[in-house]
Amino acid sequence: MAVLGSGRGMLDGFRLPMAQFAGLLAELVDRPVKDMTGVHGVFNIKLRWTPEGVTDPELPTSIFTALEEQAGLKLEAQKLLVEILVVDRIERQPTEN
Repeated sequence: MAVLGSGRGMLDGFRLPMAQFAGLLAELVDRPVKDMTGVHGVFNIKLRWTPEGVTDPELPTSIFTALEEQAGLKLEAQKLLVEILVVDRIERQPTEN
């Protein structure tokens, strides 16, 4: 079970699988993120960065820099196949009470 804490400019994870961490990063960077590290197991992760619109010389300027400096990870843009679910239409069927 992973324990998470996140907020503006911070992310803490305890016993976090890498695939779940990639999912969290996808939400933060608003792009699909795929775990290609090949690393298995669970990890404790603590990231701090300067949120957009804030100036703090003590923190990295972006989540990308924080990932490299604090976790030794790097996000690289690549073209990969991504599964997308498209709902063309929905029909509401009446149900009996």
